Amino acid sequence: MKKKRLLLTGALALAMLVSFLLAGCSDYDYSAIAGDYQDRVSQRASLTIKGNDAGDAAVITVYWSSSNEMTTRWEMTGTMEENTLSYSDCKCTETLYDEEGNVNPYPVVGDNKTVNLLVNNHGTYRNNNQNTKIYLNPYIRLNPLKGLSFESRLQVSLNYSKTNRFNGIGSYTYWGADDMPDGVTTNDKVSASVANTNSYNYKWENILTYNFTIAKDHDFTVMGATSWNHNRSEYTYASATNITSNEYLWHNLGTGQNQ
Repeated sequence: MKKKRLLLTGALALAMLVSFLLAGCSDYDYSAIAGDYQDRVSQRASLTIKGNDAGDAAVITVYWSSSNEMTTRWEMTGTMEENTLSYSDCKCTETLYDEEGNVNPYPVVGDNKTVNLLVNNHGTYRNNNQNTKIYLNPYIRLNPLKGLSFESRLQVSLNYSKTNRFNGIGSYTYWGADDMPDGVTTNDKVSASVANTNSYNYKWENILTYNFTIAKDHDFTVMGATSWNHNRSEYTYASATNITSNEYLWHNLGTGQNQ
């Protein structure tokens, strides 16, 4: 009997794993801009175990989702409008690219304030968002006696979010510095940051219900319940400027200053 129960438990666990893997979806989107993408994955599984005639049941529902987004363009709608140049009407402009095919950071002659929007690319700018959500909803329901039922359920919500930012040497903010950057040396506009936000929510509820009849005509239901709830949130942030190399991105803030 014990061996049969172990085999049954293993089979149910395997069935839940297969359901978890199959009842999900994934989505991978590319942008027209090189280096931009969004990757989303979600999975859901549900397992129900029904017992004997007493009507006991244990149900477990698991939901998991994860997304990873990378953006190499800068959020600068207002700046985009200000820096729109009419090259056909203005004779005092240079080209967007130099003779070697490199992006010209200052397309207006004598103007080191108007920065070419094309300088941001996968190697000079990153905007990365990572999010993971996990939901668990197990509960058990027991009917030990006629009219008596007991249900205990647990709700768990876990959320993990990470935001990575990087403005490197050669990025839009780099060329906008006041110290006339040379495209090689770092400055205080070269920055990286990492922000982590984690939140947890736990709720445990217990419900006891008893239904009985008196004199065949009067039905009574007595119910007692308890509820416990716990919420917690954590936030950490780290940043640095004057990052010495674009290869580090946000992975080595110790190479910078103003940490």
